[in-house]
Amino acid sequence: MASTLRRCLLTVLPRSKEIDVKRAAIAAAALALALTGCSAADPEPTADGTVSQDTFLTTHGLAAMDAVEIIDHLDRQKVAERPTDLIASVRADELLLSSDDQEVVVDLPDNQTYVSIAPYLTSTHDCFYHSLTTCLGELDNE
Repeated sequence: MASTLRRCLLTVLPRSKEIDVKRAAIAAAALALALTGCSAADPEPTADGTVSQDTFLTTHGLAAMDAVEIIDHLDRQKVAERPTDLIASVRADELLLSSDDQEVVVDLPDNQTYVSIAPYLTSTHDCFYHSLTTCLGELDNE
């Protein structure tokens, strides 16, 4: 196929254009090799950018905890002690944990519901999904 393409180009292009085509082909091949070398595979993330649940939980000090234990652990932390590299969002039936480009879902038990009582006196905000690590109220740490 390459020889057929070369013959077609030779019949259409003048001699100086043939050299430009060769240079472009060599440059494209070199670029492809360079990009292949730069894309070393990371063994942790999967194809969609997530990591295994165990690895993620271990990285964030939550190993061997289920959703209820993780929520309890994060909910009890003082604001100054909360992890800054972890977002924990409580949904209707799951706990969504994310950090950088990684995301893990931990299922909540079927027979339990999480209710957060917000520490506000005079103002509030819409809170569709409570964030255990970033939500601040007027009475934080009291």
